[in-house]
Amino acid sequence: MADRLKGKIAIVGGGTSGIGRATVKLFAEEGAHVVFSGRRENEGLSLEKELRDAGRDVHFVRGDFLKTEDMEHVVAFTGDKYGRIDILMNNAGGGTKFDLHNMDLAVDYEPWFNLNVRSYFYMAKLVLPYMMEQHSGSIINISSVSSVTGSPKKTVYSATKGAVNMFTESVCCEYAKYNIRCNAISPGMTYTGLMERGSMADKVSVSVVPMGRGAEPEEIAYAALFLASDECTYINGINMLVDGGQACGPIRPEKI
Repeated sequence: MADRLKGKIAIVGGGTSGIGRATVKLFAEEGAHVVFSGRRENEGLSLEKELRDAGRDVHFVRGDFLKTEDMEHVVAFTGDKYGRIDILMNNAGGGTKFDLHNMDLAVDYEPWFNLNVRSYFYMAKLVLPYMMEQHSGSIINISSVSSVTGSPKKTVYSATKGAVNMFTESVCCEYAKYNIRCNAISPGMTYTGLMERGSMADKVSVSVVPMGRGAEPEEIAYAALFLASDECTYINGINMLVDGGQACGPIRPEKI
Protein backbone atom coordinates (compact mmCIF):
# COMPACT_ATOMS: atom_id res chain seq x y z
CA MET A 1 0.00 0.00 0.00
CA ALA A 2 1.42 3.36 -1.05
CA ASP A 3 -1.02 5.55 0.94
CA ARG A 4 -1.74 7.66 -2.12
CA LEU A 5 -5.04 8.78 -0.56
CA LYS A 6 -3.99 8.71 3.07
CA GLY A 7 -6.43 10.62 5.26
CA LYS A 8 -8.72 11.69 2.41
CA ILE A 9 -12.51 11.36 2.72
CA ALA A 10 -14.15 9.77 -0.31
CA ILE A 11 -17.72 9.08 -1.41
CA VAL A 12 -18.27 6.42 -4.08
CA GLY A 13 -21.70 6.04 -5.64
CA GLY A 14 -22.72 2.71 -7.11
CA GLY A 15 -20.07 1.05 -5.00
CA THR A 16 -21.46 -2.43 -4.50
CA SER A 17 -20.43 -4.01 -7.81
CA GLY A 18 -18.21 -3.70 -10.86
CA ILE A 19 -16.13 -0.55 -11.25
CA GLY A 20 -17.57 0.99 -8.09
CA ARG A 21 -16.69 -2.00 -5.94
CA ALA A 22 -13.15 -2.13 -7.32
CA THR A 23 -12.76 1.58 -6.61
CA VAL A 24 -14.00 1.29 -3.03
CA LYS A 25 -11.44 -1.43 -2.35
CA LEU A 26 -8.56 0.42 -4.01
CA PHE A 27 -9.34 3.77 -2.36
CA ALA A 28 -9.54 2.08 1.05
CA GLU A 29 -6.29 0.18 0.47
CA GLU A 30 -4.63 3.48 -0.43
CA GLY A 31 -5.57 5.01 2.91
CA ALA A 32 -8.85 6.83 2.21
CA HIS A 33 -11.82 6.84 4.55
CA VAL A 34 -14.55 5.63 2.19
CA VAL A 35 -18.31 6.01 2.35
CA PHE A 36 -19.93 4.06 -0.45
CA SER A 37 -23.49 3.56 -1.51
CA GLY A 38 -25.67 1.38 -3.70
CA ARG A 39 -28.98 -0.44 -3.79
CA ARG A 40 -27.59 -3.93 -3.17
CA GLU A 41 -27.57 -4.05 0.61
CA ASN A 42 -26.20 -7.57 1.04
CA GLU A 43 -23.30 -6.90 -1.32
CA GLY A 44 -22.60 -3.57 0.36
CA LEU A 45 -22.55 -4.95 3.87
CA SER A 46 -20.37 -7.87 2.74
CA LEU A 47 -17.80 -5.53 1.20
CA GLU A 48 -17.87 -3.29 4.25
CA LYS A 49 -17.13 -6.27 6.51
CA GLU A 50 -14.37 -7.56 4.22
CA LEU A 51 -12.56 -4.23 4.24
CA ARG A 52 -13.10 -3.51 7.92
CA ASP A 53 -11.70 -6.95 8.78
CA ALA A 54 -8.63 -5.88 6.81
CA GLY A 55 -8.30 -2.76 8.94
CA ARG A 56 -9.82 -0.27 6.49
CA ASP A 57 -12.17 2.55 7.45
CA VAL A 58 -15.22 2.08 5.23
CA HIS A 59 -18.94 2.61 5.68
CA PHE A 60 -21.74 1.32 3.50
CA VAL A 61 -24.82 3.56 3.37
CA ARG A 62 -27.61 2.03 1.34
CA GLY A 63 -28.91 4.46 -1.25
CA ASP A 64 -30.89 4.61 -4.46
CA PHE A 65 -29.55 7.59 -6.38
CA LEU A 66 -32.87 7.99 -8.17
CA LYS A 67 -34.07 9.34 -4.82
CA THR A 68 -33.06 12.82 -3.70
CA GLU A 69 -33.37 11.96 -0.02
CA ASP A 70 -30.99 9.01 -0.37
CA MET A 71 -28.30 11.18 -1.93
CA GLU A 72 -28.76 13.78 0.78
CA HIS A 73 -28.43 11.09 3.44
CA VAL A 74 -25.16 9.74 2.03
CA VAL A 75 -23.55 13.19 1.93
CA ALA A 76 -24.92 14.22 5.34
CA PHE A 77 -23.61 10.99 6.88
CA THR A 78 -20.16 11.66 5.45
CA GLY A 79 -20.09 15.30 6.45
CA ASP A 80 -21.32 14.61 9.97
CA LYS A 81 -18.79 11.84 10.53
CA TYR A 82 -15.68 13.40 9.02
CA GLY A 83 -16.37 17.13 8.70
CA ARG A 84 -14.99 17.29 5.17
CA ILE A 85 -15.31 15.61 1.77
CA ASP A 86 -12.24 15.37 -0.47
CA ILE A 87 -13.36 13.02 -3.24
CA LEU A 88 -16.66 12.30 -4.95
CA MET A 89 -16.86 9.52 -7.50
CA ASN A 90 -20.13 9.58 -9.43
CA ASN A 91 -20.48 6.03 -10.69
CA ALA A 92 -24.14 4.99 -10.35
CA GLY A 93 -25.60 4.44 -13.81
CA GLY A 94 -26.94 2.12 -16.45
CA GLY A 95 -29.15 1.88 -19.50
CA THR A 96 -31.20 -0.34 -21.79
CA LYS A 97 -31.02 -1.13 -25.48
CA PHE A 98 -33.95 -0.30 -27.73
CA ASP A 99 -34.93 0.92 -31.18
CA LEU A 100 -35.47 4.67 -30.94
CA HIS A 101 -38.78 4.58 -32.82
CA ASN A 102 -40.13 2.14 -30.23
CA MET A 103 -38.83 4.08 -27.21
CA ASP A 104 -40.98 4.16 -24.08
CA LEU A 105 -40.18 7.47 -22.34
CA ALA A 106 -41.13 6.16 -18.91
CA VAL A 107 -38.92 3.06 -19.22
CA ASP A 108 -36.12 3.80 -21.67
CA TYR A 109 -35.53 7.52 -21.14
CA GLU A 110 -36.59 9.12 -17.86
CA PRO A 111 -35.04 6.75 -15.27
CA TRP A 112 -31.70 6.63 -17.10
CA PHE A 113 -31.39 10.38 -17.51
CA ASN A 114 -32.27 10.72 -13.84
CA LEU A 115 -29.66 8.17 -12.77
CA ASN A 116 -26.88 8.90 -15.25
CA VAL A 117 -27.16 12.71 -15.29
CA ARG A 118 -29.42 14.10 -12.56
CA SER A 119 -27.73 12.11 -9.79
CA TYR A 120 -24.31 13.40 -10.89
CA PHE A 121 -25.59 16.98 -10.82
CA TYR A 122 -27.21 16.58 -7.42
CA MET A 123 -24.31 14.77 -5.75
CA ALA A 124 -21.95 17.48 -6.97
CA LYS A 125 -24.31 20.17 -5.66
CA LEU A 126 -24.28 18.49 -2.24
CA VAL A 127 -20.50 18.07 -1.90
CA LEU A 128 -19.40 21.36 -3.46
CA PRO A 129 -20.06 23.47 -0.31
CA TYR A 130 -17.64 21.24 1.64
CA MET A 131 -15.01 21.46 -1.09
CA MET A 132 -15.43 25.21 -1.52
CA GLU A 133 -14.98 25.79 2.21
CA GLN A 134 -11.84 23.66 2.41
CA HIS A 135 -10.63 25.05 -0.94
CA SER A 136 -9.90 21.63 -2.42
CA GLY A 137 -11.59 18.57 -3.85
CA SER A 138 -11.73 16.07 -6.68
CA ILE A 139 -14.94 15.07 -8.45
CA ILE A 140 -14.70 12.07 -10.76
CA ASN A 141 -17.55 11.28 -13.14
CA ILE A 142 -17.79 7.88 -14.78
CA SER A 143 -18.74 8.47 -18.40
CA SER A 144 -18.30 5.93 -21.24
CA VAL A 145 -16.62 5.44 -24.58
CA SER A 146 -20.21 5.62 -25.84
CA SER A 147 -20.06 9.35 -25.05
CA VAL A 148 -17.67 9.91 -27.96
CA THR A 149 -18.72 7.15 -30.38
CA GLY A 150 -22.23 6.40 -31.59
CA SER A 151 -23.81 3.13 -30.50
CA PRO A 152 -26.77 1.45 -32.20
CA LYS A 153 -29.74 0.90 -29.88
CA LYS A 154 -28.02 2.90 -27.11
CA THR A 155 -29.11 6.43 -28.02
CA VAL A 156 -30.20 7.36 -24.51
CA TYR A 157 -27.15 5.84 -22.83
CA SER A 158 -24.80 7.62 -25.24
CA ALA A 159 -26.68 10.90 -24.82
CA THR A 160 -26.51 10.73 -21.02
CA LYS A 161 -22.79 10.06 -21.10
CA GLY A 162 -22.25 12.90 -23.54
CA ALA A 163 -24.07 15.10 -21.04
CA VAL A 164 -21.71 13.88 -18.32
CA ASN A 165 -18.73 15.05 -20.38
CA MET A 166 -20.12 18.58 -20.77
CA PHE A 167 -21.15 18.64 -17.11
CA THR A 168 -17.58 17.74 -16.20
CA GLU A 169 -16.08 20.54 -18.28
CA SER A 170 -18.56 23.09 -16.94
CA VAL A 171 -17.92 22.20 -13.29
CA CYS A 172 -14.19 22.49 -13.99
CA CYS A 173 -14.62 25.97 -15.43
CA GLU A 174 -16.85 27.19 -12.62
CA TYR A 175 -15.08 25.77 -9.57
CA ALA A 176 -11.40 25.62 -10.49
CA LYS A 177 -10.99 28.94 -8.64
CA TYR A 178 -11.73 26.99 -5.45
CA ASN A 179 -9.00 24.45 -6.27
CA ILE A 180 -11.71 21.89 -7.08
CA ARG A 181 -10.96 19.52 -9.93
CA CYS A 182 -13.64 17.73 -11.96
CA ASN A 183 -12.65 15.03 -14.43
CA ALA A 184 -14.39 12.19 -16.26
CA ILE A 185 -13.34 8.64 -17.03
CA SER A 186 -14.75 6.92 -20.11
CA PRO A 187 -14.36 3.15 -19.83
CA GLY A 188 -14.71 0.91 -22.82
CA MET A 189 -16.12 -2.59 -22.53
CA THR A 190 -15.45 -3.73 -18.97
CA TYR A 191 -15.98 -7.11 -17.35
CA THR A 192 -18.64 -6.44 -14.77
CA GLY A 193 -21.72 -8.44 -13.84
CA LEU A 194 -23.37 -7.21 -17.04
CA MET A 195 -20.80 -8.81 -19.35
CA GLU A 196 -20.27 -12.57 -19.28
CA ARG A 197 -16.78 -13.62 -20.32
CA GLY A 198 -16.73 -15.70 -23.48
CA SER A 199 -20.31 -14.83 -24.37
CA MET A 200 -21.33 -13.71 -27.84
CA ALA A 201 -21.75 -10.18 -26.51
CA ASP A 202 -18.18 -10.35 -25.18
CA LYS A 203 -16.81 -11.50 -28.53
CA VAL A 204 -18.67 -8.84 -30.49
CA SER A 205 -17.59 -6.10 -28.10
CA VAL A 206 -13.94 -7.15 -28.08
CA SER A 207 -13.87 -7.31 -31.89
CA VAL A 208 -13.75 -3.48 -32.06
CA VAL A 209 -11.10 -3.04 -29.36
CA PRO A 210 -7.54 -2.75 -30.71
CA MET A 211 -6.12 -4.35 -27.55
CA GLY A 212 -8.35 -7.37 -28.18
CA ARG A 213 -9.86 -7.65 -24.71
CA GLY A 214 -12.16 -5.96 -22.26
CA ALA A 215 -11.01 -4.09 -19.17
CA GLU A 216 -10.96 -5.42 -15.65
CA PRO A 217 -12.83 -3.21 -13.17
CA GLU A 218 -9.56 -2.65 -11.32
CA GLU A 219 -8.05 -1.02 -14.41
CA ILE A 220 -10.75 1.64 -14.32
CA ALA A 221 -10.32 1.99 -10.56
CA TYR A 222 -6.62 2.79 -10.98
CA ALA A 223 -7.53 5.62 -13.34
CA ALA A 224 -9.90 6.94 -10.67
CA LEU A 225 -7.15 6.62 -8.07
CA PHE A 226 -4.85 8.81 -10.15
CA LEU A 227 -7.52 11.47 -10.62
CA ALA A 228 -8.38 11.39 -6.92
CA SER A 229 -4.78 11.70 -5.78
CA ASP A 230 -2.45 14.65 -5.36
CA GLU A 231 -0.37 13.33 -8.27
CA CYS A 232 -2.46 15.23 -10.81
CA THR A 233 -3.29 18.51 -9.13
CA TYR A 234 -3.11 20.40 -12.45
CA ILE A 235 -5.37 18.01 -14.38
CA ASN A 236 -8.86 19.44 -14.62
CA GLY A 237 -11.79 19.06 -16.99
CA ILE A 238 -10.51 16.07 -18.96
CA ASN A 239 -12.31 12.99 -20.22
CA MET A 240 -9.85 10.14 -19.70
CA LEU A 241 -10.54 7.32 -22.18
CA VAL A 242 -9.77 3.92 -20.65
CA ASP A 243 -10.96 1.84 -23.56
CA GLY A 244 -8.09 -0.18 -25.00
CA GLY A 245 -8.05 2.13 -28.02
CA GLN A 246 -11.69 1.61 -28.98
CA ALA A 247 -12.39 5.31 -29.56
CA CYS A 248 -9.59 5.46 -32.14
CA GLY A 249 -12.04 3.99 -34.63
CA PRO A 250 -12.91 0.59 -36.14
CA ILE A 251 -10.14 -1.94 -36.55
CA ARG A 252 -9.07 -2.12 -40.19
CA PRO A 253 -7.14 -4.99 -41.75
CA GLU A 254 -3.47 -4.30 -42.29
CA LYS A 255 -2.46 -3.69 -45.86
CA ILE A 256 -0.35 -6.45 -47.34
